[in-house]
Amino acid sequence: MPRIIAFRLPLIAVAMVLLCRPVSADPLPYEISTDNSVITIFGDRSPIEQLTGKNFDEMMGQFGRALEINDYAVKPISCLAMWQFSNDASGYNVVAADCQVQRDDAPKRTALCTSSLRLVAVDYRGEAKADKRSLLNWAYRTCGSPDVALRTEADTNRRIVRFDDEERYINDVSPTDSETIAELNRELQKNSSTSVITRCQQLIYMKHGVADGQISTGGICELVDGGKRQRVAICDDDLVGWFKSRPLDQQMSRDDLGIFTMRYCSGG
Repeated sequence: MPRIIAFRLPLIAVAMVLLCRPVSADPLPYEISTDNSVITIFGDRSPIEQLTGKNFDEMMGQFGRALEINDYAVKPISCLAMWQFSNDASGYNVVAADCQVQRDDAPKRTALCTSSLRLVAVDYRGEAKADKRSLLNWAYRTCGSPDVALRTEADTNRRIVRFDDEERYINDVSPTDSETIAELNRELQKNSSTSVITRCQQLIYMKHGVADGQISTGGICELVDGGKRQRVAICDDDLVGWFKSRPLDQQMSRDDLGIFTMRYCSGG
């Protein structure tokens, strides 16, 4: 009997230690140095660089275009500071900005972020306070973390996009698929448009709804109306009737097209 008790006591002690260990409140695999100069993501260190001069001005323009494409009801007026960091292992950059924006006819100070994982995000909830560390934490969580944005599957022809905590698979369609282009043209007519799609650079679709019974189609296409040509992002849902067409004056990646389609035409 004494031997059995002696055997059980260490197990109880180990269990108590495990139960009493503090649980990390932040499971995301990143750490910002105490002087806010380096961020470590998945074990890879990256310097946090402040954008100035030409790079600063170019990012101001990119933020403005991205906010417009995504129908955010804000316009950047000026930015007090911008910082950039990257994750070499994942191959993406994140830009965080402390800005003044125009919202509801009044200027408002807020945080903006963008990355190759997410086109743009606005800190509507006020999570990023007026200090560099808070801004960087918010930017990584919102625009930099693969857990928040999207992740690549083993099959490189499929990708999962994530928007507002919903996920969809992106599937490719041939950009010359006449049936898909004809369907998008029919939706243009239903929406009282006189434009006609003549060709597409990219076409995708994603399934959603009950038992994946709905299909949403997205495309980067060229519209012609009275001899005038315009490059647009366009999407359509085959069941509910969601439809969106938006002029493009900048490049849109396959993932950005997926997020655009998910946002406007799949109930995401």
